[in-house]
Amino acid sequence: MSTSSAHPPMSEVTEIERLKTENNLLKRELDEAKKNFTAKKYENLYLNSPLGILTVSKNGNIIDANPRLIELLGSPSIEQTKLINLLTFEPLINAGMSAKLSESIKTAQNCQGNCYYVTKWGKELYFRYLIIPLFTENTHDFEYLQCIISDATDFLKANETLATHEKNLMQLSSAVEQSSNVVVITDTQGLIEYVNPKFTEVSGYTKDEVVGKNINFFKSGIHDKKFYANLWETISSGKTWIGEFHNRHKNGKIFYEHAVISPIFDNNGNIINYLAVKENVTLLKESQNRLKTLINNSPDAIFFKDGDGRWLEVNPVGRKLFQLENIEYQGLTDLELSQLGTFYSEAFLACSTSDEDSWLNVKTTYNTEHIPLPNGKVQIFDVVKTPLFNDDGSRLGLVIIGRDITERQAAADALQKKSDEYYALYEEHKNQNLSLTKAIVRAEQSDRLKTEFLHNMSHEIRTPLNGILGFSQLLGTPDLAQEKLESFISIIQNSGKQLLRIIDDILEVSRLETKQSEVSQKKVNLNNLIMRLFSKFDLISKEKKIPFYLNKTLTDSECEMLIDEEKLEKILTHLLENAFKFTHGGYVELGYIIDNELVDFYVRDTGIGIREDKLNVIFERFAQEEEDLSRTYGGLGLGLSIASENAQLMGGKITVHSEKGSGSTFFVELPYRPTSENREKIEKNSNTATHFVLIAEDEEINYLYLETVLLTNYHNIKVIHVHNGKEALRYIAGENPADLILMDIKMPEMNGYEATKEIKKLRPNCVIVMQTGYSTGDDRLKAHLCGADDFLSKPISSESLTGIIDKYIH
Repeated sequence: MSTSSAHPPMSEVTEIERLKTENNLLKRELDEAKKNFTAKKYENLYLNSPLGILTVSKNGNIIDANPRLIELLGSPSIEQTKLINLLTFEPLINAGMSAKLSESIKTAQNCQGNCYYVTKWGKELYFRYLIIPLFTENTHDFEYLQCIISDATDFLKANETLATHEKNLMQLSSAVEQSSNVVVITDTQGLIEYVNPKFTEVSGYTKDEVVGKNINFFKSGIHDKKFYANLWETISSGKTWIGEFHNRHKNGKIFYEHAVISPIFDNNGNIINYLAVKENVTLLKESQNRLKTLINNSPDAIFFKDGDGRWLEVNPVGRKLFQLENIEYQGLTDLELSQLGTFYSEAFLACSTSDEDSWLNVKTTYNTEHIPLPNGKVQIFDVVKTPLFNDDGSRLGLVIIGRDITERQAAADALQKKSDEYYALYEEHKNQNLSLTKAIVRAEQSDRLKTEFLHNMSHEIRTPLNGILGFSQLLGTPDLAQEKLESFISIIQNSGKQLLRIIDDILEVSRLETKQSEVSQKKVNLNNLIMRLFSKFDLISKEKKIPFYLNKTLTDSECEMLIDEEKLEKILTHLLENAFKFTHGGYVELGYIIDNELVDFYVRDTGIGIREDKLNVIFERFAQEEEDLSRTYGGLGLGLSIASENAQLMGGKITVHSEKGSGSTFFVELPYRPTSENREKIEKNSNTATHFVLIAEDEEINYLYLETVLLTNYHNIKVIHVHNGKEALRYIAGENPADLILMDIKMPEMNGYEATKEIKKLRPNCVIVMQTGYSTGDDRLKAHLCGADDFLSKPISSESLTGIIDKYIH
């Protein structure tokens, strides 16, 4: 193989010499033309030259060009060519020719170079050029330069092809030298001409030790003459031989090689060499031998099939199982083997079905197969089947391993039977113990709760008794001031009422326990009941500074129904007492909703909330969510159990939704039984055209007054209540109906001015009437600037409110 030279190729040297010779010839002829002024001779040379010639001014403009240059550039005409400036034309700048021209102009010396670029007319061009200043006769001055151009495209391509060939040869040489396989080249007689480094690594022989020797010098003696005769017959006939060698290492050890030997031909088709590419498979061979030993001595049946389901190899256990010791099974399918007899039919057809399932799953499958034996018995096998695939996804082979679990299965079945028997006994005892444990827990819990109840009751009774007895004794104090006398009497009365409530709860539990509590239904106005409860708890609301809101679904004229008023009031009272007791900030809300044949009363608070796992416990007698609550908040733990049992007596139930730290909502779901007159009113009012009035008011008393005036004077108005400007904006943004908004100015979270501005952006035609205790001219102007349509000053009279409604709605 030839090596690279530091000198340029001969073809390039020849081209350069030719170019110089032609340049010198042209120069002499030009000089002669100048001296003799034979214009005709110069013109012929210029027009017919095989070289491109152009004349350029010092500023880079083309003065003239011969036809060959026009042809080389692919230019349509001399005129188009003259439009190019050699100093400013960007492709020539990038190719370096413009710099060479500048150098020649500056130094007044000849310059030459090579240039590759795409011409203005899209032609790829590689050329050599020579730039010559044209001096004025007998002077050192010049105005023009002449550029002689020789097309070198074919020369470039030839050099590129040569470089590619050299690169490919270098890559091939490197690949052979660095190959992980042994590479050997011999002549036609088997004499070694070349070995790569891997040969030395595998055989132990160096290149110098083997080159010139016959390839058979390190054969092991294991292969016979027939083996080698077949090898030489194959390769000498021009074919490739593939096989396995047992060769001997320099140290005497045997090693295994997988070899591919191919003939090498000359241009006439004659064999001139042999190329052997060999892979050392000694470790693989040893692994295969170990694996074969393992397979043949395995207690499991192991089978190998090809991609078409033909049997390739079976270990002794498998041959014995299917009675294949004296049968030529290799190359046969399950179907072909099944035709050998009845036993084979059942056994092999069962295998065929599960084989196909494994192929379709495209992964290892695990199943249990029952193999019928000639003696009528059945053997049970745990079977693992692993499908193998070619790179293109076609089937390559199937590996099957079967383990006889007949005895193990029989033992497992017997064990399972015993286990089932023991488990049944265990479950029976477990249920008995569980029932006993629950009974014990209930008894202990009952005793604990009763003990705690008695302690709480003792505390709850003694507290008001202490007030009654203590302040009764103080009433006998001589010269007691009238103010203190009245205060002591008030304390005694309140303590008596507290004691009376405790006694009422205990008596109520007794009545519920003995089934003596009865339901007494009568006509009840729900709104009046709600208002009565509001009046009862409004004082507590103001004392604790916790807003108390109401939500009444029906008007006063529509809300009559048949219900046990006493029990309902008692239920809602218990719920409201708890709501205010456990709420320290936020609000409490009482309301009801009609849902078809049900009425849902609810009490919502933003108090301490209840843990999810305690939501059912709190309705049991004497129970509270936490034992510490009774010490912190007081109470006997009877209120919710009394409320729940009364709700059940009334045909309903109490449910709760709560989250610890986020408040609770208790729902009292009862049958809705409106009076016949009330049902007619509801049906009549539902068919009446309704106007919607939204009241934004955080004071519940003020809202109740406005609602009462509206619903008393108008039967076709629906009133909606929100508690601040933010809720009003959210209501309007939700595209809910509102014909008129009564907007309080001073509200939490968002005041009336801000809410009015935002609502007018969303719904400019909605009527907004501001209401406030402030009534100065500035307030009215500010309300008007925010977009309010009118203004009401508090206190708002019934006449002024109805006047507003009549003005904007009626």
